[in-house]
Formats: sequence, C-alpha cells, structure tokens
Amino acid sequence: LFAAAFSPDGSLLAWGGSNSRLTLLATDGWAPVAELDAGSWLRVVVFSPDGRFLAWGGDNWFLTVLATESREQLTRHDCKGELFAAAFSPDGSLLAWGGSNSRLTLLATDGWAPVAELDAGSWLRVVVFSPDGRFLAWGGDNWFLTVLATESREQLTRHDCKGELFAAAFS
Repeated sequence: LFAAAFSPDGSLLAWGGSNSRLTLLATDGWAPVAELDAGSWLRVVVFSPDGRFLAWGGDNWFLTVLATESREQLTRHDCKGELFAAAFSPDGSLLAWGGSNSRLTLLATDGWAPVAELDAGSWLRVVVFSPDGRFLAWGGDNWFLTVLATESREQLTRHDCKGELFAAAFS
C-alpha cells in the first residue's frame, strides 16, 4: 500500500499500491464499490475538497482524474515520469502534482488545463496547500522545502531540510 485517502464526507476509502489497482471501499460496511486497473504501481490517491473528483497515478507516468460518483475519466495527463505527489487546493480550483520529471504542475479544475509549470530541480515527492489556499509547499530529492504564494507563484521561502523531503503539512 502506497496511497490511501478518505472522501471528504467519509463515505469512501480509496487506496492502491503495488497490486496496480485503485480500490474504492464504501465505509458503511467496507465493501468494495469499484476496482480499477491502474496499469502499474499506484503512488498517489487524492479526493477534491468537495469529493466530486478523485485523482490518482504512479509509476504509469499518468495523472488520471475521475468523477467520483460515476467513475467517468475526466482527464489524463502525461506526467513524463513517475507521479509521487498531488494535492487539490482547498477551494478545489487547482490540482498540483509532481514526480520524477522534476516539475511542479498546476492544473485548473475547470477544464483541466495546465496553468503553471515550475522547475523543482529534482524529483518532487511532496505537494501541499495551506488550509486557506494562500500557500503551496513542495519539495523532494533536492533537500529543500519551497513555499510559494499560490496566486502569484512568487517564491516566499526555501528551507534547507538537510536531506530528502518525503512529508510536509500545514497546521
């Protein structure tokens, strides 16, 4: 198991890993409601804040976004490398992701078009928005945690982690 997430209303648990399957469990009885072929190891599973979207990906080099209720594929983006991290902004308007392509990509969820792509300098393993959505933090194999102003994409700080970064969270 490499990735797991509860839907915002707690009705679903999505998970995946080395079995190359995305599994959705209903939490009222823990029965599987869907199992999708991920094509390779699954490393990222994330729901949008309103629960309408489910984004996932991993070693297949694609970020896939589904409509949670219908399981309809809404978009699929070539990550040009393994996908290691993804996060929706708190208002659900942006989806940030990155991985072994050493790029931080931001997609607008109203059409799924890229609105920004930034050089991460190395493999990106962490992407997290602040709870109010004003900040976006990211990092990975370059040993730095970088924080941007979400709207302007201005770099606010870059902190030397003295090692690879695998997790980060805002309070």
